[in-house]
Amino acid sequence: MFTLKDLVRRTVLTKRHCYAVCGDDGNLTWEQFQDRVERVAGALVAAGLNAGDRVAIMSLNNAIYFQFLYAVIWAGGIVVPINTRYAPKEVETCLEDLDGCWLASDEHFVTLLRSLEPQVHGVKGHFFVGKGAVPEGYTGFGTLLEGDASLVAGDPLTTDVALIFYTGGTTGQAKGVMLTHQQLTYATQQIAAAFRTDKPLCFEDRYLHSAPMFHMADGIMCFVTAMLGCANTFMERFNVPEFVEHCNRFSVSWITLVPTMMKALCDYLQETGKAIPSIKGIMYGGSPMPRATLAQIMDVFGDVQLFHGYGSTEGLIITLLEPKYHTLDEKNRRLLESVGKPFHGVLLGIFDADGKPLSYGEIGEVYVRSNGVMKGYWRNPQQTAEALRDNWYHTGDAGYISEDGFLFLVDRVKDMIISGGENIYSIEVENAIGTHPSVDEVAVIGRPDSSWGEIVHAVVKCKNGHTLTYEELAAHCRQWIAGYKVPKSIDFVDDPLPKTPVGKINKAAIREAQEKVHLLET
Repeated sequence: MFTLKDLVRRTVLTKRHCYAVCGDDGNLTWEQFQDRVERVAGALVAAGLNAGDRVAIMSLNNAIYFQFLYAVIWAGGIVVPINTRYAPKEVETCLEDLDGCWLASDEHFVTLLRSLEPQVHGVKGHFFVGKGAVPEGYTGFGTLLEGDASLVAGDPLTTDVALIFYTGGTTGQAKGVMLTHQQLTYATQQIAAAFRTDKPLCFEDRYLHSAPMFHMADGIMCFVTAMLGCANTFMERFNVPEFVEHCNRFSVSWITLVPTMMKALCDYLQETGKAIPSIKGIMYGGSPMPRATLAQIMDVFGDVQLFHGYGSTEGLIITLLEPKYHTLDEKNRRLLESVGKPFHGVLLGIFDADGKPLSYGEIGEVYVRSNGVMKGYWRNPQQTAEALRDNWYHTGDAGYISEDGFLFLVDRVKDMIISGGENIYSIEVENAIGTHPSVDEVAVIGRPDSSWGEIVHAVVKCKNGHTLTYEELAAHCRQWIAGYKVPKSIDFVDDPLPKTPVGKINKAAIREAQEKVHLLET
């Protein structure tokens, strides 16, 4: 019965005078927020938006985006956040896949969407969710605020799709992940419960949306903040100096960043002598936090609470490594390499390639069962059937569960390197290389080899002012991992490694570049 609309209603009932939005353009209480959302929802219905209509949003983070997202849901529509880093052809593919949709854009993407529209059938209308003059042919947010809230009739069912997130664009054509009100509220409740620590995320806090809202890592926080009644503030893009200034200006207390962003932030704070004293909670994910970066964070932020979350767009929340395990003592050293234990209501299984369950410590594919697992892929029953089999979601991640119940990820199943018949997991090799004090960034992939099938290849960026040779780094690795896992070849690069839109190292791009080099060599 409980839907995403009820998150806001409950908060208005209990904390209506608390801030929902804080920013340069003014503040909104949760009561004001709901009033605006209801009026915009009425305007959407008056414009012809029907229940189940898809509304594609292409926008950088901002407060209007946040309000518009809720208004679409309030009106019974389906929000489809589009990755703003996609190439034009990728955007076109997503829009065409929606089989008719409404378009919403900020000032940064109007021109792109106009150029693509002749190739996309069934566009029903245009909404502007940005700053400045409203483009021709678009309905501005100010006009939408004049809508009649009474035009919205009834509430959605819990089984109705509320969001479609496109995922998988770096490894193939993007797939639209359908998430229902029930799945999203379930995940929201689980996350909110996990943040009930001795310094909980609550109505007194301000959460900064600095990671892109088109990604589930930040997208889910749009609902968590509503459930807990805390304030939202927004940055269009992650820029370290601007991030620090924004946090201090608005007393930001909670943030979500990937480890590469955290390292850049800590480096900047140490180099400049600046600080962000208001921060009390940091969520991170995408990859384990390197021990050296963890030590740096603790030095810079003191006793800040760290939460390492593992999840996926298809599975939403899966595991959490709580703050109590984020210590530098020997007791928790091994646990810091894990992604924690399953959230309440989440069942994990480890299975081999034949679907046989494996025991503690045995590496296989991670399967997930929970009420947060997606409904399926939009208009793609074949891939839905492949991902959701035997009442399990097949993650494609390889890992193992320790006897004390912690999940350790070792690689993507498809990224596992098989060299001379041995299975080699890139994360293990990357961790070994990353312990060298001169290494700044590293990515490990497999390269084709006529003798071994594949060989372990590393791409390494050294810290400024540092240099390494293959021999030095290989010798260092042999102290940490077996000889067959040591890279057979290493490329040392001067530029930062390519990143995905959420700041993770983009192995697909690295692999593609290596394939081009390999073709030239052969």
